Amino acid sequence: MSEIELEVFRAGDYGEKGAFTEKDLDAIASDYLPERHEAPVTIDHAQSGPAFGWVKSLRRAGNRLFATLKDLKGDFLQWLKNGAFKKRSIELYKKFSSTNRPYLRAVSFLGACPPEVKGLADPVFADGGDFVNLDWLEPDAARMAELLKERDELKLEVAHLRENERRAAIAAFCERLKRAGRLLPAWEERGLSQFMFSLDGENRVCFGESQNVSAFDWFCQFMETLPPAVNLREVEFGDTPRLAPRAEFPLEADGVLISPESLENHKRALEFMERHPGVAYADALSMSSH
Repeated sequence: MSEIELEVFRAGDYGEKGAFTEKDLDAIASDYLPERHEAPVTIDHAQSGPAFGWVKSLRRAGNRLFATLKDLKGDFLQWLKNGAFKKRSIELYKKFSSTNRPYLRAVSFLGACPPEVKGLADPVFADGGDFVNLDWLEPDAARMAELLKERDELKLEVAHLRENERRAAIAAFCERLKRAGRLLPAWEERGLSQFMFSLDGENRVCFGESQNVSAFDWFCQFMETLPPAVNLREVEFGDTPRLAPRAEFPLEADGVLISPESLENHKRALEFMERHPGVAYADALSMSSH
């Protein structure tokens, strides 16, 4: 005599055969009494022939219905343990006579020839009315592992695509700033692009009262507000180098007023550049402020 507990059914929509909720599984489990009708264990929904065991009790766990099978003899129990039956099914009376609701009629195993086990009792089915077979397939372990591997590979591929797209967008942004004179080649040489890539582009942070942007977006906006650091206008050279006209310092930038102190620093930097031809604006700004 041997017993084993197995999952035999799950809540869900089975189309024309009906939909079953966790509450329905509770009712099926609580209604089951062997003295009312003892459900046999069969092969391929056989309506005659030997019973390979009997259902002792039922219980629900989550959205699953578990059956404790008893009196499993001979090779049949070993077949179960070895996974010979990938698919199993239950038979339900649609409306059992003594409960007036679904009741377990049998548990049937599908997908293998029945072992030769002699001396087993024939299943006895109560006169409970119409019944339906409800099948579900155990997940194939190898196929599941293959699907999980494919999922992980796709996730990795998507991550690479997103990384490449972001790096391309950063490169285009830096190129645009270089053409506008707002980005020095030395900044790129020191890893500006990689620094920008490392900034969080997802989570939003509150910068001041009205700004709620990601760190990456804030830095891009900051770079956009920088004054030109390189004069890109053509300069004609004769015997004596001619200075390019002074760049006009904007009184406003995106609606934000420039402080008089910043304007004065800008003027001093331009004067320093006139006295020291070839000095970059950023260096002139730093040197003239001391």
